[in-house]
Amino acid sequence: MALPTVPTLLQLGPRIVDLVKRRIEPPLSDGDSGRMPGLKLTRTESAILRLLAQHAPATVHRDELLRTLWNLAPRSSRTLDTHMTRLRRKVEDDPSAPRYVLTVYRVGYRLELPVAGGAPDGAPTPNTRFATT
Repeated sequence: MALPTVPTLLQLGPRIVDLVKRRIEPPLSDGDSGRMPGLKLTRTESAILRLLAQHAPATVHRDELLRTLWNLAPRSSRTLDTHMTRLRRKVEDDPSAPRYVLTVYRVGYRLELPVAGGAPDGAPTPNTRFATT
């Protein structure tokens, strides 16, 4: 069975995430003449997003994330939680109320990808990919 195509660019709200360059480009603010500098993603943050995007909109079990990213046995590990917190600080408008990198309690994480152009009320709609490798 073939693996799903892995996206290289994701749009999370107004942000464009480039998984190859490991950068997040912020939106233009009203009145700005240019773009603010983008944020860098670590290799691990990029790998997490890539894995979640590859399986979107399905949930990726935390055991799979631990095994795939760190070759760790599925036991209680705060490593993943720490990386998810840091990732949310970069991609979410309000990391305490995430819209894109979602926790599925006692299971794992999933990525909610909005449809290009967004829903009329601005709410994310799952699973549109921009570009793939």
